[in-house]
Amino acid sequence: MRIVSVSAPLHGVLRLLWTDGIARDVDISGSFDGMHPLLRQLADPAVFSTVRVEEFGGVEWANGIDMCPHALRLKADEQDATGIAAAE
Repeated sequence: MRIVSVSAPLHGVLRLLWTDGIARDVDISGSFDGMHPLLRQLADPAVFSTVRVEEFGGVEWANGIDMCPHALRLKADEQDATGIAAAE
């Protein structure tokens, strides 16, 4: 499973579309508190807005941070089950 498109409709939220046609909004703002300094940089809206789909179907930012499509799908499914951040 790969991500085919990504956008950032709100700071901290990724709007993702996977190859199987599932679309979800995923709130990753909780990751900004991570130990890695590059993750903390995503708290800056200018850095967060540089998100794009990487060649292997994950997402990446200009600062070098990337996230795999499977982990993002798990997070999306978890948030969808609790009513958080469902794509319209």
